[in-house]
Amino acid sequence: EPFGREQVELVTGHIIAPGGFFTHLRYEFLGASPDGLIGDDGGYESKCPMDEAVHINTLLNGMPDDHVAQVQGGMLVTGRRWWLFASYDPRVPEPYSLYTQIVPRDDAYIDSVLLPGLLQFEAEVNDTIKRLQQRVA
Repeated sequence: EPFGREQVELVTGHIIAPGGFFTHLRYEFLGASPDGLIGDDGGYESKCPMDEAVHINTLLNGMPDDHVAQVQGGMLVTGRRWWLFASYDPRVPEPYSLYTQIVPRDDAYIDSVLLPGLLQFEAEVNDTIKRLQQRVA
């Protein structure tokens, strides 16, 4: 991934700072660890798929749907407005080895799908913990 990050910086002109781990200011059970941060408003997520077909599918169709929650969740937790998604596969010949896509924050998705699902999950986890504690008490 470090070489992929260098390629992304070279191609996009963005300087990618290290990411770290962040927790949501209100919902402390929510965390995200972006692969990097860009400026004051951007985040970065890099994928280096083990399967060339996954990378080629990304080239043809854009960021796979199974990364939407991760990328939008990163924006939810960090408060950032956009994310740079990258897929890098050095086995694929140039110029196709790198795919980048700017993903804007989707507050409608975050507010109506992502956050309610995460809150429901937290409630289910807390309920399970409570039931386990009652069983062993």
